[in-house]
Amino acid sequence: MVSMKKQVDKIQFGWIGSQAIIRVIGTGNFRNSRYLKEAAYELLRERYKDIIIDLAECTSMDSTFLGVLIGLTLKMKKDIGRPISLVNINKTVYDVLKTLGTLNAFDVNDQPASFDTPFESIEFSADESDEAISKIKHVLEAHENLMALNDENKERFKFVKQALEDDLKNKLKQQEKGNPS
Repeated sequence: MVSMKKQVDKIQFGWIGSQAIIRVIGTGNFRNSRYLKEAAYELLRERYKDIIIDLAECTSMDSTFLGVLIGLTLKMKKDIGRPISLVNINKTVYDVLKTLGTLNAFDVNDQPASFDTPFESIEFSADESDEAISKIKHVLEAHENLMALNDENKERFKFVKQALEDDLKNKLKQQEKGNPS
């Protein structure tokens, strides 16, 4: 019988001087994008001037994860004057970035990069305890970031945005009536 190992999705952090290196292992997805966002904003508050995303072990990413990366790079451009750097991009992830017209938003380094620093993993907790409204707002914001980049994404994600807005409206109504869900 063939043993099937379950892929573990991780976000790891390492530091070299004023550079913060974020390593994405496995899939960059909705669940770990929330932790990535929180941790990256903390790095910016701590005055890290360079954030490098190492995608060598990233097998794929969903639109929410990519939308969070776009939001982070836009914040860095505004606050610091330069975008997030992406390194070690594999073909699968490159194709996602290209298809969604996001490559130009980042500083993409196509040279192989390695980092001689220890990495720490962020531990994810199960999503079930998270508030539904905050989840919806998170996904909505990520998709609005993608839509702001180009007309193709506006068209591509308009139904996703509408569904999220409708879901948010319904959850807020339920909350007003005292029915948390």
